[in-house]
Amino acid sequence: MSGILVAIAWAIVGAVLYKISSAIIALGRYTVFSRMVLFHSLKLMALIVDEIKFLRELKYKHMSEVGLGENQIELIKELDHQALGNWKENAIALIIGSFPGPLRNIVTFNNWKEAMKELDKFYRTN
Repeated sequence: MSGILVAIAWAIVGAVLYKISSAIIALGRYTVFSRMVLFHSLKLMALIVDEIKFLRELKYKHMSEVGLGENQIELIKELDHQALGNWKENAIALIIGSFPGPLRNIVTFNNWKEAMKELDKFYRTN
């Protein structure tokens, strides 16, 4: 009878260890996947910001060519700068809020500047 109890105990221990190890492996897979999605998202956002800056320079050049006053152009530049800053803050806040508890430690930045440093570090190491 004691042999059967030992066998049952070992079966239970094996099942528990399997469950724990499979959860750890799954979390590892989710972490790797989430990290790649994060960095591709940051890369996409950085490319969008670069395109916006380029298009704005064309806009300012065109505004100057059509005779818009320098004060008006500077006002529009300031408004554009604030709008882009707000977009960056909102985008980073959305990314940070998108990661659930166990994967939250993947996001190691709190603002746009830190996110771009993290992106640069990722490309230097890969």
